[in-house]
Amino acid sequence: MGFGLKLKQILKLKNMSIRELSDLTNLSINSLYSITKRDPESIKAETLLKIADALEISPLAFYDNEINVDYYDLKTEREISKMYEEWKKPISDRLTDLIVKNLEPLNDDGKRATLGYIHDIADNPKYKKDPTE
Repeated sequence: MGFGLKLKQILKLKNMSIRELSDLTNLSINSLYSITKRDPESIKAETLLKIADALEISPLAFYDNEINVDYYDLKTEREISKMYEEWKKPISDRLTDLIVKNLEPLNDDGKRATLGYIHDIADNPKYKKDPTE
């Protein structure tokens, strides 16, 4: 299966017409129809990137044997990338962010209680680091 058939399938899954894709990519309708009719094994990288961007999918979707638009959804990729960037932060920064995020909706009594729990845990020898670490 070449690019044309994959493009047809993706357009169908996205409920998009070639005309709409043409408007989004600034590629001519004739060029897009030609791709779907000739079903080439490859297309220009610039064209592929324009199409993938307009469809909000990764260009890699066109190289997979199965069409799974959700798997290649750029919004999902961006979310995964954002999560990865968060996890690259040092653990202390992530914990601080998590604590602050969870304290925000609490009233003052809830915040005091939370800090009390943190102090209780921090004072408990069971949870202390081994000094040799």
